[in-house]
Amino acid sequence: MDAGPMTPELVLDLLDAFERAGIDVWVAGGWGIDALVGRQTRDHRDLDVLYRIEDDAPIRAVLTAAGYVPETDWWPVRVELRGPSYVDIHPLAFAPDGSATQSGLDGTTFDYPASAFTVGTIAGRSVACLSAAQQRLFHSGYELREIDRHDLAALDGGGAMNAGTELHARGEVTDSEVESLHAAAFDHAPTETPWRQRLTDHSLTWITARLDGRLVGFVNVVGDGGVHAILLDTCVAPHLQGRGIGRALVAAAAAEARRAGCHWLHADYETRAADFYEDACGMAHTEAGLLRLQ
Repeated sequence: MDAGPMTPELVLDLLDAFERAGIDVWVAGGWGIDALVGRQTRDHRDLDVLYRIEDDAPIRAVLTAAGYVPETDWWPVRVELRGPSYVDIHPLAFAPDGSATQSGLDGTTFDYPASAFTVGTIAGRSVACLSAAQQRLFHSGYELREIDRHDLAALDGGGAMNAGTELHARGEVTDSEVESLHAAAFDHAPTETPWRQRLTDHSLTWITARLDGRLVGFVNVVGDGGVHAILLDTCVAPHLQGRGIGRALVAAAAAEARRAGCHWLHADYETRAADFYEDACGMAHTEAGLLRLQ
């Protein structure tokens, strides 16, 4: 069977298979850039994935079961497999601080800071991927091909997050910085809201986005103790809106809720925010009710 293009359906099928096997992967390469942008910007020959080096045997077993066989085996640098399409797997050795190292040819290595790992979306599904800063770093130091120029243009003009923006689940925050961000994003006067206490007492998780140490994005997630999770207070600093931070926050929230065993992620939003939640974040439109209590 001839290998075809790597379609969104094939990507998600593989990511689902890795998840079922308990294998952490991060999407890199061209699909990684499209994950940051939040939409497919070009056709893709293959899927590049990074994985923990100790998961080498399990990831090969998953790919074998999916019909992929090695064509180029340069382990521990990379292995290219051929099947319904092509998959390039790249093993990483992670350090306790979340940074990682990848072996290169001739004894060289590639370093990944902990901030190199973030989340994006493919076909409305949240996926772990490389950060825009790391993608730009890997697109430097050589003569760019036309496909490389396309990918960099997609990063620059497609709504990818600013280089250096870091997302953290259950990130440390102060009451004042969350309130200042919330007030700026929702255009209201700041109040003395006990954000940290709320988060500690009631939240399933929360996601923070920081740029140069400043809190520039935030979303809260509460749960029902079962399979439902609810997004609250999604906010991004006004001067950075439209750069993909909100989409990344929601994608990270969805990933954390899924890891917590939730099956459904809900959001209540006004009509003017439908483009963001439904088009950018991939949420389905549903009807909902609201009863004012005070």
